[in-house]
Amino acid sequence: MTPTAPLVGTAAGTELIWFVGFVLLAVLSAWMAFVARRIAGAAPESQSSLWGYYTFVGLAGLLVGAVGAGRVSLSAPPTAVAALVPTLLLGYAFGCALSMREAQYNAVFSNTELERFGDYPTRRGAEVGIVVGILGVGLPPLVIGPSLSAALTILLAPGIVVYGGYFFREHLRGTATQGTLVDTLVRHVLLTLVFVSAAAVSTALLLVSPETAVLDSLGATFLLLGTASLIAVVIKFRQHAVSV
Repeated sequence: MTPTAPLVGTAAGTELIWFVGFVLLAVLSAWMAFVARRIAGAAPESQSSLWGYYTFVGLAGLLVGAVGAGRVSLSAPPTAVAALVPTLLLGYAFGCALSMREAQYNAVFSNTELERFGDYPTRRGAEVGIVVGILGVGLPPLVIGPSLSAALTILLAPGIVVYGGYFFREHLRGTATQGTLVDTLVRHVLLTLVFVSAAAVSTALLLVSPETAVLDSLGATFLLLGTASLIAVVIKFRQHAVSV
């Protein structure tokens, strides 16, 4: 099936919801990146990698929110441009999953290269490259077609949720971190991860399903739920920044 633009925002009243959701994602992520960078400067060296990941997630969210808001603002974008939304959301979700993994490792291991399964800078660079690559998956509609791009998103999203969920489960097993700042952040980031992944799947299905109104509404709702969870994350960031 060849999708028709604009895909997201086709159901009555959802275009504004999408726009507000993406703007909130951009603003909250920018704030998150700024505060995380500030905290990183005052945090012990052993925690620098964790705040570095949060900074990266914030920058990724700023990119996704800005591009998404611009995409929704276009009344009739080309199909390849319309297909950017699900894959951009997927890349951001994977960034959230990586931050959860980093929070778990930070609580268990010291920030040394050998204790953290190899050369840390190399591993971090590879992971950032993967996120950038997923963000770039929005480009394949120009080459491989929207349907295949949608299929990749639908297949990858559950794996990303399971990946983040695994480290959340491992985090719950550790009693030393319960009730701490990191514990609160991990719990809310998990919600953001789940809701953003659901929004990615909903919008990917728009590329191949005739049920546009239902999927469009679901995607917009999931995006707003994801930004609502992100608000709690940013508030905790701000509270911690004041104390350091």
